[in-house]
Amino acid sequence: MRKILFLGQNLIAQNCLKVLCEEQYSDNLELVGLVTNECTNEYFTSIINSNKDYIVISNSERNEAGIIKIIVDNNIDTLISVQHPWIISEKILDLVGYHAFNLHNAKLPEYKGHNTISHAILNGDMEYTTTLHWMVPKVDNGEIAYTETSKIEKEDTAYSLYHKMLPLAAKVFRQLCDDLNSVSRIPRQPLSGISKFYSKKEIERLKKIEKVSDYAEVDRKARAFYFPPHEPAYYILSNEKFYITKKQTGG
Repeated sequence: MRKILFLGQNLIAQNCLKVLCEEQYSDNLELVGLVTNECTNEYFTSIINSNKDYIVISNSERNEAGIIKIIVDNNIDTLISVQHPWIISEKILDLVGYHAFNLHNAKLPEYKGHNTISHAILNGDMEYTTTLHWMVPKVDNGEIAYTETSKIEKEDTAYSLYHKMLPLAAKVFRQLCDDLNSVSRIPRQPLSGISKFYSKKEIERLKKIEKVSDYAEVDRKARAFYFPPHEPAYYILSNEKFYITKKQTGG
């Protein structure tokens, strides 16, 4: 029986947690605890308030001591992270023998970091990949276990592409659960390609449209930054900010 600590929040994590809690995995995979946001969605709340006595700690701030205590006190042997906001330290990874996995909703190593869907659209990519990888102390740098890829359509916005990737993220997560459940060897594929890290800060600068007369720029940025309720692309005219959005398709 594998004892699992799940770290994550938001919609992708919710879909993955639903997979992990399926009855078919209950004989071999035990969800012991959650590291999540107290203000997360209704599904997380229902899990937290269930009769299974899950141990729950908040990820509203970094709580390494709390995570270590759960691992040690409950003999946790597997960590699974899905959009957990904090870097997992080498000390924590060592406690579970580096049997730890992270779902990064982007292609690695080309799209490490943040706001990767927006950057993929800005870069004119034709497809988008979600990646489940082994965890190492350096963020988004572990060997790849599973990937799934979708075509980026010319009308896709960040919002529609995000929702297109939701079932694919759940699919790679299910591959992990299947292999953990059957005690199969988890794949390890070394990273290859040009590594690029996208910081949180640079996205704000890119939202500004420099030339409204440049249709390609307007279209690309309108799609890349359409993700309600976040601020969309904009341009400045006479010291006033004007927003530009793209009519939503799909998703």
